[in-house]
Amino acid sequence: MKRLLAVVFILFGSNFILNAQVNPYHLYGEGNKNVVKLLWYVDTWQDKLEGFVIKRRVITQDKNSKWVELSKSTIYPEISVSKNYDNVVSDKEGQQALKAKLDLYLKKDKAVHTTLKPFSKKDFLAQVKSDPNSVQSMKVAFSIDYDIALLSGFGLVDKNMPFDELYEYGLFPVIGGKTQEDPAGTYQWKYGDKPNLSPPIEITTRATEKKTKIEIVWNVEMKQYKELNLNGFNVYRQSGNDAFVKLNMTPVWISSDKAKAELDYFDNTASEGVNYT
Repeated sequence: MKRLLAVVFILFGSNFILNAQVNPYHLYGEGNKNVVKLLWYVDTWQDKLEGFVIKRRVITQDKNSKWVELSKSTIYPEISVSKNYDNVVSDKEGQQALKAKLDLYLKKDKAVHTTLKPFSKKDFLAQVKSDPNSVQSMKVAFSIDYDIALLSGFGLVDKNMPFDELYEYGLFPVIGGKTQEDPAGTYQWKYGDKPNLSPPIEITTRATEKKTKIEIVWNVEMKQYKELNLNGFNVYRQSGNDAFVKLNMTPVWISSDKAKAELDYFDNTASEGVNYT
């Protein structure tokens, strides 16, 4: 029988800019060595909001550098087979991988866990105008696969950063054809940072074997979680003295108004008779 101890690491941090009582824009990020993955969504789609531009700048003790645009063009909410995705992934290999992933989704291939269908910016805007809260349903898809966020215009991967220490990423809404001067949300990351192996938060875990799956369940005190300004978890697994390997493709999200939240993750890749940490 497998022995599996769950090791859960904190993943997506966030930093909001509050321009009013409530900020509908949410920008999250995950940095690992020299790669940063960004993810965003909007609580309620505002009138004349068309899409987003992502910018980056260097933070120093003396002064901050100017914002540099990372997305080559406005990132619109749409899924299209004609897109080359060079405004969300800079390298050709990554762009080709996204196109291949989209093809799997459109064919309803068994290798992917959900289905997608193309939609235009016009279709999306018509949908959110008729149901302003419908954009929140996309968060479920993002939690299944981060590539869905990239494909649909709600994510960006940054691999082309100089060797500076601290970066700040900004989410700039495009409203009425004009990119706003100030970011609606920001995320900071220090170059070379690795996942935190000792997150400053109390977590209790248990692992349950269910046929071919291992269910990992953990509880989180929401007060401490919110004080640390966190927004999800990564699950890592180790076999013997091998390096830890991240299991989940996208963060395990928390959405709870209770004092304590219970989350779970299913590991479908463990092998019989192998000891894991």
